[in-house]
Amino acid sequence: MKHQPYISIANLVEYAAAASATRRRNIIANYHEPKIYKMDWHGASDAIFQSMISGAGDAHELAKREKARCSDLKLNASKKTRQRADHIIDIVDLLETSDFGKICEGVEIVEASALPIDFIFGDLKVRVRPNSILKSKFSPFKDRTFGVCKCHCFSSMRLDETSGSYYSTLLQSYAEACMPNEDIDNQFCQVFDLFGNQTYSAPKA
Repeated sequence: MKHQPYISIANLVEYAAAASATRRRNIIANYHEPKIYKMDWHGASDAIFQSMISGAGDAHELAKREKARCSDLKLNASKKTRQRADHIIDIVDLLETSDFGKICEGVEIVEASALPIDFIFGDLKVRVRPNSILKSKFSPFKDRTFGVCKCHCFSSMRLDETSGSYYSTLLQSYAEACMPNEDIDNQFCQVFDLFGNQTYSAPKA
């Protein structure tokens, strides 16, 4: 069976937004398939982000526990492990202090753990791992609409209007593929750039 090309949503956006053919070639040359690191922090960061945007009361307690875990990991650890632990602590600090107001406007927020982590986009299998499902608040006058939200946590890849548009449009494609029975609203397909403190919604078609 032919191996299906597999890429993370962040790497796909980086490739699409690259300004030159040389940069795109370098992205492909240095690319590796999405991996699960032994020192995995995704579960904690996802839980903290979800708690922050949904207003759950345990958000800061989750952040406190994750920073304590990373501090413990630094004891007698290698330089690489200490640097990664410090980076995770920086991310948790940003999750605690960022402004998520735009994400929360006019929506109800539900954890997206029931959705698949990947979807097929053309000939690619794309790893998305959305954090949350966004749905319009109940109204007796119109049907509810849906979207998905993801927190982008890469300090080395800040988003701008172009890459943020690509990213959120891919999230819209994911939502349409993975929630085929729902009415997907482009404005509820959002990526939050943690290091840029910006929210980008998918543009209208």
